[in-house]
Amino acid sequence: MSEYILVHLTTSSEVEAKKIIRFLLDKKLIACATIIPNVTSLYLWKGEIEEETEVEVQLKTKDILFDKVRSLIEKHHSYQTPQILKIPISSANKAYLKWIDDSLLVGL
Repeated sequence: MSEYILVHLTTSSEVEAKKIIRFLLDKKLIACATIIPNVTSLYLWKGEIEEETEVEVQLKTKDILFDKVRSLIEKHHSYQTPQILKIPISSANKAYLKWIDDSLLVGL
């Protein structure tokens, strides 16, 4: 299992994405986030095909913090069933990983 992870989620708006990101940054649970606005999502919901414009979010953190990150996203997210995916980072440059370590609560 990778020590470092990317957490991928979608939100209803950039405002919601920034609210969640700032909360997690303030708690030192993520080192940084990337926001990708205006993605189109098509999905099945209650037997119907739905189409929505969403905001994609990528969070960089460590696996040891994932349960806290997921729990806080679920608490502050507007969706009944938010997408929260944990993606292992199999390789990265050492300076970047050190920066993640130095930015997080567990790195203190």
